[in-house]
Amino acid sequence: MNENARETAYASIIIVSLFVSLSTMSSFIISVHPLATIIRPSIQNIVNDATYCQESALEMKGILSEVGSQFDNITRQKRDEVDDFLRETGQTARERVCECRHPQGPPGLSGRDGMPGPKGSEGAPGLPARLPCEPPVDYKSLCADPCPRGVQGATGITVGTFF
Repeated sequence: MNENARETAYASIIIVSLFVSLSTMSSFIISVHPLATIIRPSIQNIVNDATYCQESALEMKGILSEVGSQFDNITRQKRDEVDDFLRETGQTARERVCECRHPQGPPGLSGRDGMPGPKGSEGAPGLPARLPCEPPVDYKSLCADPCPRGVQGATGITVGTFF
């Protein structure tokens, strides 16, 4: 009886899992067609835009090459404007003085302090310690034990109130 219940439980689990997987597969297959019909025109638009861009770029290249070929055989003599100016004024480049400087302005505000610099390198080792000529004195051995307390003295003068 126990094994029959176990087999029925396994069979019901298998049936439920088959139902879930088949329903998932069927919903996927059903939804692929509408998605494809939605996406297909946008992909076609992208392809059309890319071909238009390619054609217009080729056309622009042709136009620019035609315009550039018109100026291939033109020779142009460049003139040096500075040399012409110096010849007209009778100056040489060394004699020509151009004072384009203005007087110095007032000093500006001082800037902020900078960031702290990197840590310095390790210093040289110190000299070895010198030992004293005489050994240190042990004062506890020289002093005797403290003396006992003495008798308390008489009380001092007390200042009273005058009023």
